[in-house]
Amino acid sequence: MVKTTVAAVIDRFSLGENTNKVFSTLNSDVLQDVLNIPVLFTINSVSRAGMYHSGHKTIHINQRLKYEHVPETFLHELAHGLCYFDFSNKHWRAPIELKRDGHHGRIWRRYMVQMGQEPDRCHKYAYLRDESDRLRWQYICSGCGAEFKSVRRGIKIIRPSVYHWPCPNGKGNRFIEKSLH
Repeated sequence: MVKTTVAAVIDRFSLGENTNKVFSTLNSDVLQDVLNIPVLFTINSVSRAGMYHSGHKTIHINQRLKYEHVPETFLHELAHGLCYFDFSNKHWRAPIELKRDGHHGRIWRRYMVQMGQEPDRCHKYAYLRDESDRLRWQYICSGCGAEFKSVRRGIKIIRPSVYHWPCPNGKGNRFIEKSLH
């Protein structure tokens, strides 16, 4: 595990130009809190590039990431952290507001654009997405036949339940679950 801070990562990857515009809008106390957010290079996830953990106020970066992909992932997770600080300093109902908007909502997208990044929700690193040997479950929409494969049972990829809401053949057709092994 490698542990560092937001300030050190910005310095290491020369991201000052990306972050200056956003940081200039923060008051000095919040800026100091953001710069001191711990950044941990630990996740050994098969597909996740990084994550912001709001409970611990830490950024986690997958140590399997290639060097050139770290800045983009770091800025993506930093935008999540900025959303947390934005809401928690302006709204007493921060968790509710974050749940509604903070994950990849308008405020997160605003921070991404201010940092010169495409506000993409998911990474496109093929080497982290190759899960074909781990896929265990297949879900097929009973209405349109759309197929989704998952590592975990319970269709985590479709929320809030096991219905295919965007199904063109009706509202919320049920998924048929099949084991691939």
